[in-house]
Amino acid sequence: MNIECYNAIIAEMQVLLDGQKFVKDGEIFKNENKAVKVFYDEDRKTVNLAVADVSEDGIGDFATVNSWLFGDDQGPKDATSVGVDFADTLRGELGIKKASRSVANNIALPTSEKGDSITLTTLTQKLLAIYPQYKDTYKEEVAKYGKFLFIDFYTRYFIPEIKALIAGGEANRKQLKKVFDMLDEIYVQGDSAATDAVVMVIAAAIYGDEKAIETANNQMGENTHMKISVKEMLAQIKSNKKLAAALIK
Repeated sequence: MNIECYNAIIAEMQVLLDGQKFVKDGEIFKNENKAVKVFYDEDRKTVNLAVADVSEDGIGDFATVNSWLFGDDQGPKDATSVGVDFADTLRGELGIKKASRSVANNIALPTSEKGDSITLTTLTQKLLAIYPQYKDTYKEEVAKYGKFLFIDFYTRYFIPEIKALIAGGEANRKQLKKVFDMLDEIYVQGDSAATDAVVMVIAAAIYGDEKAIETANNQMGENTHMKISVKEMLAQIKSNKKLAAALIK
């Protein structure tokens, strides 16, 4: 298994690992109670998920809890499916129950802030207003993880929507203008975190597509500073494999 496929598996597990305070230690991830590793068995052509207990004496014996056949002809898209399944298995091993609908319904949606402090909360609220089909998903994920993991959420839901919108070009002209006008507003008025998120969203949506880059530049209009920031982010994504794995799905 090549490193690209391995990274695709870990990327699908990363939200869970971060939410449960796992830290990377060589080839394993561990928190106070458990250690986790993903490894490839060359003889059996399987990719495996193994878990061990962690105590004051160190890490116990690893036990394989899930395996997938994974041949040389399979790629990152197949690895993504493995990662999703491994994450579900790991939730079971950690005793994490899926958030009930009643719990999720008690989660409040983000609201726009008033005054000078425009943050990620306002950006998320505005994106959910444009893409209301993800409002329930937002509640369910906040209930599941106990906080809003915005990078993961944006990359799985909002960025693909904006990418598809940009690809539609003239057919989506009004909606495209609406989205970019909103992003421009947050970029100009938002704090540093909100501004960085706007740049991240645009760059990830157009990465590797020259036509999309041209469309986005046209939509950004006279906001030269924003264009430069997006261009710099595109360069960072290209040069940083870890960043690319986190943003490009």
